[in-house]
Amino acid sequence: IDNKPHGIYSVDLTEDGDDIVPTEINAGRFFTMSYLLAKTSAEVDKPRGNMPLIYLKLGNDLEVPDGATMNILPSNFYWFRHVDCPAILKKVIYNGKRRN
Repeated sequence: IDNKPHGIYSVDLTEDGDDIVPTEINAGRFFTMSYLLAKTSAEVDKPRGNMPLIYLKLGNDLEVPDGATMNILPSNFYWFRHVDCPAILKKVIYNGKRRN
């Protein structure tokens, strides 16, 4: 495994039967969370969270959205998913106030 990976990849940190992690590394493709993060970034107007858009812009020499690169999205948004149903994005309100 490369000590300094770069590009698009996902890592499955589920332990196998011998408590060994990671169990899987998927390199070179976007995955389900890419869509969920991109959709959330559109909902809260934070284009820096949309990695497919950023890669498209980089590949076409277009301006990349400026802004934070870590912890971009508010913590009060949750995705609910099930294998046989579409994913649903919900904003959670705490004590009548939004928590960011």
